[in-house]
Amino acid sequence: MDLNGNRKGRAKVVSFDRPYEDPGSMDFLGIELPLVTLAESLGLPLSYVTDTDIHATPDYLSKQRAVLTLGHDEYWSDTMREAIVTARDSGAHLAFFGANAIYRRVRFEAGSGGRPDRLMVNWRSTEDPIGKTDPGAVTVEWRSPPVDKPEQEICGIQYEGAGVRADWVVTAPQHWIYTDTGLAAGDKISAAVGGEYDRVFQSVPQPAGLEVLAESPLTYNGNKTKHNAAFHRAPSGAGVFSTGSVAWIDCLDGGAPEQEDDGTMVRRITENVLRRFAEGPF
Repeated sequence: MDLNGNRKGRAKVVSFDRPYEDPGSMDFLGIELPLVTLAESLGLPLSYVTDTDIHATPDYLSKQRAVLTLGHDEYWSDTMREAIVTARDSGAHLAFFGANAIYRRVRFEAGSGGRPDRLMVNWRSTEDPIGKTDPGAVTVEWRSPPVDKPEQEICGIQYEGAGVRADWVVTAPQHWIYTDTGLAAGDKISAAVGGEYDRVFQSVPQPAGLEVLAESPLTYNGNKTKHNAAFHRAPSGAGVFSTGSVAWIDCLDGGAPEQEDDGTMVRRITENVLRRFAEGPF
């Protein structure tokens, strides 16, 4: 943004020390807080870490029974990605209560005064200057060359688009996430797919035993496509659950735009995941 308040395009390097346009809450109140409130009301053992916490102390995640990522968790450093994979392979469940996770590869650099990890670097292309000395470290999408590590390998699904709104359409109603919902195949959960969404990409390797839990028709950029939610078990016994919808958490309390219900089904499914994952590996 220039001195007149005009946006000048996306920055390639952003400082955590910069002033914010709002009080700093960003997406927290809409697509994170409702799940925090629900989890705390269930009396589950909880702890909270930021992305930079994970980057600085990656072994922390492997000590947990489950790792929950909320809302719109798009930007991941190499260390962060390695940390969550190590946690999964150690038996920690993963729950992606959003969409567009592990999409952009970033790196952290020291800020003013040499303070570590105060700058996030994200060129979004191979024009990243680090390519001159370390071509494999450029900040592109995780799924893109030269990285070639699609997020579907971890999440079971991956990002396709934004700016949509659709009903969540149930498949596999016998799956344990649907326990005590009474939902049947083809039943809909109002407006639970929204904002940004994920789906299964058939051209990308899928985790073994991937189960599609929802398949929701929608239109993106004028083309008919679909949203998916999914679950699979890692060899370690860790479960990986992905809602594939940024709107999911906002629907917990009936607060999402266009939502026609009070969030009962979304809460029940979320409770089922939280309670089961709190028990430890399968």
